[in-house]
Amino acid sequence: MNRRHRITRRRFLTISAAGAVGVLAGCRAKVVEVEKVVKETVEVEKVVKETVEVEKVVKETVIVEAPAPSKYQEAPEWAELVAQGKLAPVDERMPLEPLVVPRRGGKYGGTLRLATTDKDPSTWTTRNNGNMQGIPMRLNEDLSGVVPNFFKDCVYSDDKKTIRCYLREGAKYSDGSPHTVDDWIFWRDNIQGDPEVIADPFSYYTAGGELLTINKIDDYNMEIVFKEPKPFFVLQSFAHCLGFWGNHTLPVEYAKQFHIKYNPNADEEAKAEGWEGWGARMFAIYKVEDSMQVGTPHTGAYNLASVQPDAVRFHRNPYFWAVDQDGNQLPYIDELLEEKIADQEVVNAKLLAGQVDIGAIPFKDYQTYAEGAEKGNYVILDWTAVRNYSVYSWNQNYTDEVWRTVFRDKRFRQAMSVALNREEMNQVAFIGLATPSQFTAHPTTPVWKQEYADAWAQYDPDLANQLLDEMGLEWDDKHELRVLPDGRPTEFSTLIWTPAAHSVWELAVESWLAVGIKVNYKDVERSLTHDATLANELAMSTWWGDEIGTVLIGARPKWFVAPYTDENALAPLWGKWYESKGASGEEPPEEVKKLYEAHDMWQSTGDWKYMDIQCADNAENLWTVGTLIDEPNPQIANKDLVGLVPVKPHGWDTLNAHHLWPCAWYFDR
Repeated sequence: MNRRHRITRRRFLTISAAGAVGVLAGCRAKVVEVEKVVKETVEVEKVVKETVEVEKVVKETVIVEAPAPSKYQEAPEWAELVAQGKLAPVDERMPLEPLVVPRRGGKYGGTLRLATTDKDPSTWTTRNNGNMQGIPMRLNEDLSGVVPNFFKDCVYSDDKKTIRCYLREGAKYSDGSPHTVDDWIFWRDNIQGDPEVIADPFSYYTAGGELLTINKIDDYNMEIVFKEPKPFFVLQSFAHCLGFWGNHTLPVEYAKQFHIKYNPNADEEAKAEGWEGWGARMFAIYKVEDSMQVGTPHTGAYNLASVQPDAVRFHRNPYFWAVDQDGNQLPYIDELLEEKIADQEVVNAKLLAGQVDIGAIPFKDYQTYAEGAEKGNYVILDWTAVRNYSVYSWNQNYTDEVWRTVFRDKRFRQAMSVALNREEMNQVAFIGLATPSQFTAHPTTPVWKQEYADAWAQYDPDLANQLLDEMGLEWDDKHELRVLPDGRPTEFSTLIWTPAAHSVWELAVESWLAVGIKVNYKDVERSLTHDATLANELAMSTWWGDEIGTVLIGARPKWFVAPYTDENALAPLWGKWYESKGASGEEPPEEVKKLYEAHDMWQSTGDWKYMDIQCADNAENLWTVGTLIDEPNPQIANKDLVGLVPVKPHGWDTLNAHHLWPCAWYFDR
């Protein structure tokens, strides 16, 4: 109903009694008999007669409004607080048009137990299992498209430059603050558009070298406008979270306290908390990672409730804006409890003992977990990763000039690829269940070609030696290592993030040594590889080759073209040049510029021919070398936990299990 045409209480009470009776059914009013005290003047007998006022009880008929039955049901804890007057009724907490999740029959209650070695209060573990539900749109369950979520809808213009966004009127943050277009304008102008917070706007939010603009239509409708077409923005940044991390936005009045424009003491306060300045704190608050604090307004299904050294607790959001098909406000589960554990082996032991309700298990221990399923009260979900399991890149900008020349010779990269025994890797790591493949698009995409998957992916150490010989990298006298042009042995060192130091990487190092190239490495925390990669200090890098599925393929420079990111040391200075639009970094050669052009055309048109250009180029030049795809990625889940599926593609491309509606999971016990 349009608010402007609603009958106010004042107007209602001026309607005549006869007319009002005809309105009662529509207004849920009723006729009742009430008692009230009135005054009248009467005569009484005294020694001397006089007139006085007396009181008497009379009855009259009036019209009062009866409480309307609630449209929605809620968790018992919220119903109790409502009854105590400590929380607004559920109807008032919900938007005018809540999201209706295609689920029903859930049960309220329970704690979803999680475990991680991550020190961040808001880890990907908690985000993917419930607290990151507040993103504007959502991947649908078969990953084939986009469906509404926190927003009612997003609609592109024909030229793909303008996106009309429909917010849910009445939707609120976890503190009860209204969510409006003004929050998005603040984010655009004071976060992405403020160089003190972000020196250069992220490429996710730019097109044609310019940051998006936001046109306010009214409090709940806006247009996001790009200079050039941006066909993937809704899919990748609104239905996924590429470029965003948690909230997307914060209430304007809450956010102002951290910005120097609105709070003159913001810088002083930020430094007192250990930040470099107000801008760094402002960025971290919007990123919602290690800066997340209890009380930070949130739009997800769960809010941060407490942070302890050994555990973090998230509790149900009373203002969550979604219901099931029966009108029950979600989420069903009361809270998320995530233990912080230093040793991954301890996490694995807890999984085996059934002390964690959902989590990934090492494939090498699959049989052990299968045997312990009944005792641990869990089931194993046979999920499959959408990625290339272990990928390698050699730094085209490496500071050692001699090694840089070697790395830039594609024969070196081709030799390092054919030196790998991918079948052995598959058997050792996954008992043959994965698929050997060069790095390229995933087979589920239209651009996948067998020739790209096979390119330089055969195991051929003789060819590897031949290519290295052609480069002039001759063996030393002992036939142990080859020799660089300046006489040094072909030996270099690098850092890798600890989770990447697995059996496949170790087999790769052994294979390279067999053809005379020695790679020394040290596995460290990600913060160290992050800093070293961006500082151009690493000779090579290894990571997981994700962003190759239909959702994220080619979303940013990462594997096919040189990025400026901590995940790939392919050519940090070229990536910096691209990201800064030539203002910093190092200008790449023309062949690399053409790859950047193909990337830009893919991003602006969505035409698969531009993605094919990048896949074909990598098949020849091997900027990124791959190993295996579709490796088993098993998870365990409490057998009483309802809402998960036994088999599914899984990973960053799918936003893990976010499309399976974690807010509607429940315990059936």
